Amino acid sequence: MINGSSGGVGHFAVQIAKAYGAQVSAVCSGKNIDFVKNLGADHVIAYDKENSIEQNGKYDLIIDTHGNLSHEDFKRLGKRGVLLGFTTMRHMISVLAKSVFSKFPLIQFTSEANTKDLEILASLIQSKQIKVHIEKTFSYKNIPEVISYIEAMRTKGKVAMIWGDTDNRKDKAI
Repeated sequence: MINGSSGGVGHFAVQIAKAYGAQVSAVCSGKNIDFVKNLGADHVIAYDKENSIEQNGKYDLIIDTHGNLSHEDFKRLGKRGVLLGFTTMRHMISVLAKSVFSKFPLIQFTSEANTKDLEILASLIQSKQIKVHIEKTFSYKNIPEVISYIEAMRTKGKVAMIWGDTDNRKDKAI
């Protein structure tokens, strides 16, 4: 189960999981159901139409890219969990503190770029198993606007910054 499956990290998580043969249940808003299905999700749960954290399924792995699941949610939903994002520092500390005293396998993951992983991602992109969706691009001159846009947590795919002149050429997005 991937919570936050339509966002910048989540849309990659769905595709990577599918590329490695996983059955994916994805959680997103109702407006993003088709987007997430097109990424390859086998089952989509619209959190604004049904209570996604009260699902009866026992998933092998819960990946929370949104950062709004509690420790109890992870335990109820699955066998193990990965916390990728967090809505507030207080929430993250609360979830991780509870995991210290629990036998439930829950880790907080922070990525570190390395050559091997980047080569694997490049291979998945070249073989079209992963597609990058850039929802919106911004000029580097509008960084406060970009931060507000991302903090609203309603992005579909990635948000990119354009450095240099702002002729909106995709080859300048990073």
